Amino acid sequence: MFSALTGTSFKGMHKPECWGAFLASISKGHRSLTRMHQEDDIGVSRRTLWRWRLVFMQAMAAGDEKPLAGVIEADETYFADSFKGSRG
Repeated sequence: MFSALTGTSFKGMHKPECWGAFLASISKGHRSLTRMHQEDDIGVSRRTLWRWRLVFMQAMAAGDEKPLAGVIEADETYFADSFKGSRG
């Protein structure tokens, strides 16, 4: 199964709804992850903050992320309704 994060530095990272709060806290100048964990309401553990920091810093240092380009095709799939074996 593929997602928007497949093949990026962020593959396998959870809680994307908290990433914005984390980046906002980093931009405020928090250098200590312990202090960030205590003061901000990000909602993840210090270990998770540490891993996120590594991933975000590595992604910014690499700078090789390219925007998506090309043709994207989508198709519809229809399934015939089958009530075989149902008693309703």
